[in-house]
Amino acid sequence: MTPNEFAQKWAATSLGEKQSYQAHFMDLCRLVSHETPAGDGKTAAGQAFQFEPTVQTGQGRHGFADVWLQDHFAIEYKAPGKYKDLDGAYRQLLEYREALHNPPLLVVTDINNWEIHTNFPNTQKRVYAFSHGEIVSNPAVMGWLHDLFHAPQRLHPRFNSEQVTREAAQAFQLIADNMRDFVGVCITFNLYAIAIRRNIMVEVIIAAVALVCFAAGAFTVGKTLLVWMARLISAIILVFFCAIALWVINAVVIMF
Repeated sequence: MTPNEFAQKWAATSLGEKQSYQAHFMDLCRLVSHETPAGDGKTAAGQAFQFEPTVQTGQGRHGFADVWLQDHFAIEYKAPGKYKDLDGAYRQLLEYREALHNPPLLVVTDINNWEIHTNFPNTQKRVYAFSHGEIVSNPAVMGWLHDLFHAPQRLHPRFNSEQVTREAAQAFQLIADNMRDFVGVCITFNLYAIAIRRNIMVEVIIAAVALVCFAAGAFTVGKTLLVWMARLISAIILVFFCAIALWVINAVVIMF
């Protein structure tokens, strides 16, 4: 199912919650190319995947979450246009979440409006809110829906202010370390190139090996986006200086 087909099918639906939510969710699975809930209540990988799992709240009351995919999300549907907001649905999920093993994402929707609330431990909550129409108009929304099913960790609210400060410092330190290492390699590279004097082929091979080593180190995947960007910047800087060094060495060799 394409985003346009999904959006057109469910635009301005007049069906009530019980009449619509299971059919809507099945189409949502098709939209993001995910398996639908099966008769045994489990995914092919063995995770619980159910409509209306029975839960017990902290007050001892019993209830039903509309949809639950273990280690991914719980979803609570509300009838389209019946409520002014989705706060009541979110409060229900807060009561159910412990019985559902604290899924990382708590989702509330009335089909016209969506809210994906993060529920990762020891983090500040983030809410991804969007309308039904944005499934077509906003490419980021399709990414969120895909991650909801396939990669919930991508919706993790990774950055609070302390993390940003700490990781920025690590990124700058990484650039400084790479530049320090480059100086030593560059000196060795220059001395060896001069020693071989006019052997340009060996010089080119040395330069190529140096660039490959720096690029390999720079593009090693880091734990965070900031670290990855720091390594990328380091690679660009190192490649630039290696190119300059090669040009200078060629000029020196020609002179001698």
